[in-house]
Amino acid sequence: MRIYKHWVSPEFRFDYAGQTYSGRCFGGSNVSEGDAMGDAKSRWEAVADRIRNGRSGRGENYVADIREEVLREIDPRNIVTRNRYGAEVLNSADHMFLDIDLPPRSWRDLFGSPRDVGERQARIVAHVKKAAATAAFSSAGIRIYHTPRGVRLLVTGVEHSPRSDDTRRIMRALNVDRLYMTLCRRQECYRARLTPKPSGIKLKTPRCVFPRDEAADRAVQAWVAAYDAARKGFAACRLVETLGAFTRTAVAEFHDQQCRAAEALPLA
Repeated sequence: MRIYKHWVSPEFRFDYAGQTYSGRCFGGSNVSEGDAMGDAKSRWEAVADRIRNGRSGRGENYVADIREEVLREIDPRNIVTRNRYGAEVLNSADHMFLDIDLPPRSWRDLFGSPRDVGERQARIVAHVKKAAATAAFSSAGIRIYHTPRGVRLLVTGVEHSPRSDDTRRIMRALNVDRLYMTLCRRQECYRARLTPKPSGIKLKTPRCVFPRDEAADRAVQAWVAAYDAARKGFAACRLVETLGAFTRTAVAEFHDQQCRAAEALPLA
């Protein structure tokens, strides 16, 4: 999980086979900018090595950066950041949060996927309950939440790395969104949005790139003040049911509190 407080983006260049290659490479560190510079240099050297050896792509096992502003560190494996459109997100390496926006396809979908959110959610929950009754989930506990578009799950008792094949099998069994499956593997963590999407509360979406200069940071902080005021009457998800022997943890309770999951509020 590459989430750091310090980021640098120096320009590098090297000559090979009569050509000069140049570019910028991000490096990150929780120690210092100097340490981040060392990380950037090692990553650029890996790029240069691929060019010299005629290899393309990053390979199956690369880990993607999460270049987002760190807002809070619950512990080294659970960190809250602000994403590119301004919402707060929990990044967890050890709590399995899963997003499902569509139920498995059936004969009912011959004329298109269900457009009604309530119908989609009911079918997703029915499928989750069916999967939860199998041997693969015998030791699992599952919290089920409604989101604005579908369902979120928090699974305990099944402890697998976000990059493991076992996790991939669990995600497929539950019909987790394919893009989310890929992001979990590449970013080496699960992600759960804690606060409403700005578009869901009729607020203009900012461009929250990170790292950013002082002028951009002032603009983002001004937007955050307006966002925090506008989101007070909304929840990011709603807890609807708990299956099995769910294990209550500090991270799980923090998630529910920040999402306002127990409150009767509109979802956004």
